[in-house]
Amino acid sequence: MHPDVGAFRRVMANNPALLVEERTWISSNVFIEGEFPNRPDTLDLVVLHGFSDQLPENILNETQRFIENVPSLFFLMPSTPADLFEEVLAPLSAIEADLSREMSSIQLVASNDERGHPILDLPETEIARTPGLRSPVSGIRPKMRATDLINASVRGQATSTPVISVMQTGNNRSATFLAYGYYQWFLQPDESAAIWMDQLLTNLINWTSADLAEERFVVRSSQQVFEIGQEVNLQATLRNEAGNPESDADIRVSVNNENQDTRSFSMLSGGNGLYSLDISGLPEGFYEFEARATVENQNLGSRSGSFQVGGRSVELINTTRNDEILQNIASNSGGVFTTYEDIGQIIDEIQNTAVRASTVETRIPFYINRTILWFLLIMFLLTAEWLIRKKYSLP
Repeated sequence: MHPDVGAFRRVMANNPALLVEERTWISSNVFIEGEFPNRPDTLDLVVLHGFSDQLPENILNETQRFIENVPSLFFLMPSTPADLFEEVLAPLSAIEADLSREMSSIQLVASNDERGHPILDLPETEIARTPGLRSPVSGIRPKMRATDLINASVRGQATSTPVISVMQTGNNRSATFLAYGYYQWFLQPDESAAIWMDQLLTNLINWTSADLAEERFVVRSSQQVFEIGQEVNLQATLRNEAGNPESDADIRVSVNNENQDTRSFSMLSGGNGLYSLDISGLPEGFYEFEARATVENQNLGSRSGSFQVGGRSVELINTTRNDEILQNIASNSGGVFTTYEDIGQIIDEIQNTAVRASTVETRIPFYINRTILWFLLIMFLLTAEWLIRKKYSLP
């Protein structure tokens, strides 16, 4: 096993938020840790360290099926065959590369155009003094949809050749690390190199595996209706593209009333991706707000909402008919929801679902021996028997 694999696994093992399922191929269909997984929907990320031309065809097909359906992160290894990379990985990789070319010693240089990308949120260190990596400097073609984050520097000269590129297609993300030998960063006496590489690998994992369906920017008022004189409180949560809480954003909020008078505010960060804003002195009326979040001129999204100060009831704030709620009420109560446009169908619905009278007969058993009258009758009979026996001296 290549030392890069061990270094990467240690990074994952030190992250308590990750549940890692490892597979190390030996031969044929045999893996050290167990059988090859068969359900892509159970995984959030597939990480591949190289490829082997000895892999059986069924494993190749399964691997390709996984990376087509699950976010993937590919690391170059010395033994990665060029033809398999082009056949299996290249269609989904963020980089097109001819791996048959000679590997060269390179240094890493962050792209100046993508400094605001969450993967490049890294501690300060002198990259030029770190151990070199091996990468095919020539024969590399970045894809048009890909974003090059880190390029190669050869003999102190920065190039436009990508080493780390990322790509997003629909809701599927992929990242490619086209170099090997980064394990040496963790062996240096100066810990800054290890800390930098550890953070880079962690950011790659977080960004690639982030749930794109989850809303990253949420802004809402603490209540829908505020009393006159009461402070209006807006709260927000923000995560970056890697899915991590973003606490250094600039969130500007514009508030408009019914007369289109606009006021602008900035939300305060409370840490861990939480923000708040207190607005005082708003007169009675209906208000709409729009919040925009940016980090280093990078737009993280915008959200809007509304609230009321004094006066009207909650029902008058938003008078738009909510068809979804009405559908649910009708469905749960056995009724039918019909709009005005379809009112002609309501007679048919009533006839098809007409209420018919029905009789329900319920039998409730009555046990006389469990009543007080039965107890009193027994006591009366026993007393009468005792009196008769006593009067006639019966045994």
